[in-house]
Order: sequence, then structure tokens, then C-alpha cells
Amino acid sequence: MKLTLAFVALLQLADVVTSRRHGKASNAGPKALGAKNAPPVVPRGYLVEFVSDSARKSAESSGFTKREDRTQHDALHSFLTKRKSPVQYRTRFTFTDSRIFSGMSLILDNDKDVDELRAFPGVKKVHPLQTYKPAAFQPTIVSPEFVQSAVNGGGLTRSSASRVASDSFLKNDTFEPHVMTGVDKVHAQGYYGKGQTVGILDTGIDYTHPALNGGKASGTPCFGDGCPVSGGYDFVGDKYNGISVLNPIPDPDPFADCPGSGHGTHVSGTVIALDREVGFTGVVPQANVHMYRIFGCGEETSTSTDVIIAALEKGFFDGVDVLSLSLGGPSGWVEDPGSSVASKIVALGTPVIVAHGNDGADGAFYGSAPATGLGVTGVGSVDNKVLTGYSAKLTPSAGAPSDGNGNLVYLDGTPFTFNSTQSKKLKLYATSTDPTVMDDGCAPLPSSTPDLKDYVVVIGRGTCTFVTKFTNAYNAGARYVFIYNSAASITYLPAADQADLQAAMLTRPDGLYIVNALAAGKELYVDFTNQSVTGVPDTGNGGFMSSFSTYGLTWEAQTAASVSAPGAKPLGFSTNVSTLETTARQGGGLVNVYAAIKSVSRVSPGSLDLNDTQYFDGTQTLTISNVGTMEQTYTLSHLPGGSIASLDPSDKAVYVPGPVKPTTNAASVAFSSKTVTLLPGKSQDVSMTFKAPGLDTSTLPIYSGFISIKSSISSGSMRVPYSGVGTKLRSQQVLDTSDSALGYAVPALLKPDGKTVITDDKRVYSLKSSKSSPTFIWRLLTGTSFYSIDLVDGNTTFVPTISTGSASSRRNLAAEHKHRVAGSSGSFNDVKIIGNLESESYAPRSNIYATSAASNLFNQFNLTGNYTDADGVDHRIQNGTYRILLRARRLFATDAKAESSYESYLTHAFTVKRA
Repeated sequence: MKLTLAFVALLQLADVVTSRRHGKASNAGPKALGAKNAPPVVPRGYLVEFVSDSARKSAESSGFTKREDRTQHDALHSFLTKRKSPVQYRTRFTFTDSRIFSGMSLILDNDKDVDELRAFPGVKKVHPLQTYKPAAFQPTIVSPEFVQSAVNGGGLTRSSASRVASDSFLKNDTFEPHVMTGVDKVHAQGYYGKGQTVGILDTGIDYTHPALNGGKASGTPCFGDGCPVSGGYDFVGDKYNGISVLNPIPDPDPFADCPGSGHGTHVSGTVIALDREVGFTGVVPQANVHMYRIFGCGEETSTSTDVIIAALEKGFFDGVDVLSLSLGGPSGWVEDPGSSVASKIVALGTPVIVAHGNDGADGAFYGSAPATGLGVTGVGSVDNKVLTGYSAKLTPSAGAPSDGNGNLVYLDGTPFTFNSTQSKKLKLYATSTDPTVMDDGCAPLPSSTPDLKDYVVVIGRGTCTFVTKFTNAYNAGARYVFIYNSAASITYLPAADQADLQAAMLTRPDGLYIVNALAAGKELYVDFTNQSVTGVPDTGNGGFMSSFSTYGLTWEAQTAASVSAPGAKPLGFSTNVSTLETTARQGGGLVNVYAAIKSVSRVSPGSLDLNDTQYFDGTQTLTISNVGTMEQTYTLSHLPGGSIASLDPSDKAVYVPGPVKPTTNAASVAFSSKTVTLLPGKSQDVSMTFKAPGLDTSTLPIYSGFISIKSSISSGSMRVPYSGVGTKLRSQQVLDTSDSALGYAVPALLKPDGKTVITDDKRVYSLKSSKSSPTFIWRLLTGTSFYSIDLVDGNTTFVPTISTGSASSRRNLAAEHKHRVAGSSGSFNDVKIIGNLESESYAPRSNIYATSAASNLFNQFNLTGNYTDADGVDHRIQNGTYRILLRARRLFATDAKAESSYESYLTHAFTVKRA
């Protein structure tokens, strides 16, 4: 059976757990992705992209034979070593096939030499090596009966012995994510992916796990020909972390079971797991995996753009059938180097499937690379409908909570344990009986708190980490803790740092029932005497988009998420409303593997991008094809989706945090024909005309929906998502000028203390060190395809689009408009500058919630005392008076050379006086 895109999209998202009999606490995943001090780039690391005639060379070279053309690489080496001051550098990866990428990555000894790279005539672009964290991952150690219950849809109907003796469980697949996505029906027909190879880019793999080693005893390795894990490569080695340890140590063996390496094993289990002892199977249990390890060990590990490109390239030349990545970083640009390479590999015939990201809290237009690549299948996340845990008795129950019979289901992989002298009936105690308190348990509990050793402590989720809540409860005597969920997607809890503290998650309805009962003065107890593994429906978020799932669109107004999985409905609805979720988040909706394989129809294109109001592409054409054996009549209709406001109506410098509630304002559609009848093998075009809805253009709105193509044959129906931007992107403000994010208006020049805003032209600096140099801070309200920071004379006549003014006069965007002017005209290159300080292409917008892989709250430039001239030569800033000029290109700017295509800002003047 040939893998389809819909089929392989599942490889990102079904959840697996680690069996207690082989679980290792040591391979817990990396810390959450929101670490504010995470460097966004490899220190002194750059990806050099060469100019190449890729179209001609693509025609000359085809298939999986790698093309070797090192002409430009050798020329760059000669160029750098023969400079007046030879550039010292260390090569990391060399890319020689221009069909995919022509260039090289390197680490400079001196970061100031980056402009020497740009000065080389054969260079197209020089990209900083962006770093990426693995997907946040916290394995849960579970019992075998937990796994058996989970794969039986919450029930426990088969014995372990019967599963060992028979493979019948393969066809009788009841694992809820598989049921939700049609995998169960594919398995029922005997299709398990035999003959297919999935290339996975991740943290490495433990191929001694009994679900991954071909049925051998736990701990027995199986790698290479004849094994489920039949190939791969380690690009980095154990010690590499991408920040302080920069030397990759490649190895042909991708094995990893060290701290931080568990995610790759987790994803591989999602794909090919086959564990007869507990009856667990992956999506394609008879397929093979090639693991391409791109992360080292440790909780602080990261990878970078060049490592990802190297792994994608090798996977392609190894001839895998599909490439899968569970990583990404803020971008929003199809031109991101990783996205571009992924796009080229797709164009060469190998599907690339990428998780679309976990940055939903940051709101719209925060697309994750490399999922933003053209043709790349970006996958959003949908919450599982059934949760597995353990049941205990709540008394008095009064008909509640979990099942209406007093059985309280707490979500953990193993049951709570008690020593022989302990009572198994414990009283419930809530640290707060007000469920609206957001920081419950985030501070040490008050002295009035009773000794909690004989209680189960109930704490609301929110604000601080689980570890903080655990510690505060533990210090008050607690040894058993329930965390009840917020409105966010539910999660299983990490293990507590305290060995004698046991904790589990409750659904929000159960937590609210307990807290409200305690608030009313009732005494509640939980009896753990007869615990049993069971499943409970997730009535809050099950089947809806996960609260963390990232929103698009790209900055070219294109959809980044292609599909979502697992999923409960063919099309996802937004939580607690009846409006269809925006396609900027869910893409085409639920993946249904069985329906995709059995489909007797095709439609092209697979999605419609209507662009913005300036370049509105309201007339679209779909080509419908009947690839079945019977005549089909298709009926076309419009399924309006929700519209969302990207920007807060009350503060246009702040993006509405996710989940963003959609409104019912929708586009309208007129069809050239609402019915089409096609004989087998025939195709027909249908045109349609869209009319955008009336939306508040100041909020950067996105509207969306679906075109329904219903066939007279049930297996022939299809849906096509569309989206559009309800404003003019060219007019969007690029540079933030408010104080909404930092408490002071930006852009801003700060004193050496990094806190005090400079509001006059009187400052004098020696530039000897950071203690005698100013810092420039700015934020981007949208992405920009290019920005430049230049040093100019203090008496420049250049007129920026944003008045320098005083910080207090730019407190918000409304006030800022009074200070916005047309700015200088003419050519970008005509502006008289002394030299360049920094520049970057395809930068993402800033966030404000700091939840992403690396904090992107603001951009910062520290004046070091040097600048670079137009020839790439580095110069020392001499004594004199200067200003810093920031220019950022507007969205959809058609003339990159025109100064009118940029927003600009000049700092206050400052004087350099060296000792």
C-alpha cells in the first residue's frame, strides 16, 4: 500500500507512553520551550547560501544520486584566506547539490567577519544559524494494564497472555487516536505499512525497546537490515548542544537513551511500535524507520538550521518514502532556509511532514518553520477524546463526578501507592476554593494551613510550573496532590522532584465539582482501596484544537497548517462555540487515513489563498477529477468558517492570545456551477467568486472556510479550505512604537544599565565594554523580509517615518500616529550611512507571551565599537557624534530599493569619546 500524505500526517501527533517495564526516568525530555534565556542563534554560526542555477542543474541531475559541485565552496575558501586580514573559520556542513541547497555552514573565530562572507561575489544570502529546541516532551511511566486500557479505548478486555499468542489485536485496533483518524479501519483491512520507510529527524532512538526491536527481549538491540529501525545517522553526538558545544561528532548509529533523548523514541513508537505483550501498535507497525539524530543529550540541547538541512538532505538521498519532523521555530516565512529546503525536497517527490508548532498562546501570524515551506504538510494538534487513568471512590459522591456514580478518575500512568500502615481513604483539601484564582499554589501556603500529610491536596492549574505547586504543597506536609485542569489542553503531570510525593491530573469538570463542594462547606474524601484503570471522555477539549496548537498565516498570506490530527470531527469547531475553527490553525481539518486511501476523487489545488484586500484573489478555480470506476455527480457548497482578529481591538500592539475566539462574520461564495457530473477518468474545472466579509481592518483579521464537494458516492466527497486577510498587509505597522510589551516605548536606546531609556542627545560613551556602551531595543509588530541597523552621523538630515520624540510621547499606537511622517524619499542606498551594524532577512514578529522555543519578546543590539563598510571591511568607530538608524521593510513592499518601502527610526544622538 502506497503511503499518502494524509496517512503520513499522523506520524506527528498520536500520543504514546513509556511502559514501566522499560521506562527510564533518565530520558525525560528537554525543558519547556519558553526558556527566556535561550539563545536564538548558534554563536558565530552562519549558513552561507550560494547563487546557483538550480533549474538548469535540476534538469541535468535527477533521482537520488547526489550532485557534487564544490566550485563556489572552494572559491569562498580562497576568498576568505586571501583577504588582507585572513578570516579564520571552521566548516561544519557542506551542501553541494543545488537542487536542494548550495552552500556551507561555518563557525567564525570572530563574529565581526560575517560581513566578509557577504562580500564574496558568489553569496546569495548569509543566514544566522537559528537554533531549535525539540518538541516539549515529558514521558509518563505507566503500568502494562494502563497501556492495555488505553489501546482498548479505555476498557480492559483482553489478558496479556492472549495478546502474546495472537496478532489479532492488529486488526482489532481500538486505540482512540487511531479510531479518531481512521487508522483502525486501515488496520482492519490488513494494511500496516509494509515496505515503506519513514525518515524521522529527532533526538535519536532507543532501538532496544521491546516495541521497536522486532519482538526481541527488552534491552536487546536491533538496528539495520531486518530490523524495524533499519537505518539512520547521528549528525551531532551525545555532547553536542548547539550553544556551548558546537562541534558535531557524526556517527552512523543514531542510538540514544541519555537524558533529553526520549522524544525520538516516542515519535518512532507512534509510527512503527509493535508490542505484543501489551497489545500496542503504531500507525504503520510493519514499516521501517530511519532515525536521523539531530539533537545531543541533556535538557538544554538544541539543533540548528544547518543540521536540519543536512538530515533532510541525507533522508532524501537515502530514498525514504516520507520525512517527518517534530520541531520548529517562529518564522512566518516560506523563504526560511529550512522551509525552503523542505519545499525543494517535496518538489523532488518526497513528502515532508512537520509539526506546525506549540505556540498557540502567541496568537495569529506566528507560523513555525520549516512547516511554512511551500508544499510541506504542516500538522496542527487536536486533543484526544478519551483519557486514561485510575478510578477511586469519592465520598459522599452525590452522583458525581467523572461517571456520575462517584468514581473519580485521576490521570496518571500508575495508581497511587500506600504503605501498610496508611489509610487509603484521605480527606480532600483545596488550596483555594475560588476556581477563578489563576496562581493557585504558586506561593508558599499560609501558616494557617493544616498539616497536609493525611489529605489529598487539590490545586488549580495555571501561572506557575507544576514543580512550584508540588514544592509548596510538599512543604506543607502534602504527599498526595491533584492538579485540576484549566481551560487549556489537559496533560499528564511530570514526576515530582520529591520521591515521596505522588501527583495526578484531574479534568476541569471534576476539579470544579470538588472545589465548589468544599467552598459550600462539604467534607469530601477519596477512597483508593479499590483502584482500577479506566478511561474517561475529555468533555472539555477532546476533539477540539489543542490550546497550544500554532496559528498561521504566513506573511505572504498563505496557510501554514495543512491538516490536523488526531481530531474528533471532519472539521474542527472552536471550543465552546458552534463556529468552525479558523483554517489558519486547523488547515484542512481532521486527517482521515481510511477516507484518503479509499477516495475515488481528486481536487486541485488542495487549499485556496485569497490574499489580502490589496491583492485580493477572489476568483478561484478548482479542478475536480473522478479517479473511480463509476460516474459521480458532485454538489458544491460553501461552509463558512470563523473569522479571527489578530490584534487586540483595544491595543493594536498586542496580538490576541490563543485560543482566539472566532466570530461568525464570513465570506460569501458564488459558483459557476453547483453541480458537476463526471465519468470515470474525467476532470472538470469549476470557478468560484469570493466576496470578503466586512471586518475591522485595524485588527489584522483573518477569515476562512471550506468549499464542500459532496459526491453521489460516499467515498468521493472532498473539502477544500480557504483563507484570506481582511486588510491591506502593505499598510500594517512593522515597528512597534508602544510601551505595551516592555513598559517603555520602543524603539529605544538604553543606557549601559540596560534599563534606563535615553531621552536626550547629551550622552557620552567610551565603548570600552558593555558597561560603557548603549543598547538599542526594538520590536517587530509584523515579520519583515529585511531590516538593517546602520550608524549615521549625529547631524544627519534623514527624516525617519517614526519621530524620535520622547519615550513618553509614544505610550501607545494611537499617540504614535501623531508622530508618524512620510519619511525621506528616494533610494534605500542613497541614504548616507557611515556603516552597517547589523542586518537580517526574513525575521519573525515579536511575541509578548514568551511561550515559544526561544523568547522573541524584543530584538537587541549592543553597540560594540565597530561597523562594517560597503566592501565588508570592519572599522573602529572613531570619536564623534552619531545616531543609530533602524529600517525595516514593509510587508508586500514591491520595490526593495525604494526608501518608501521601509519604516525607519533614528535614535537620539550620542557621542563617542575614547580614552
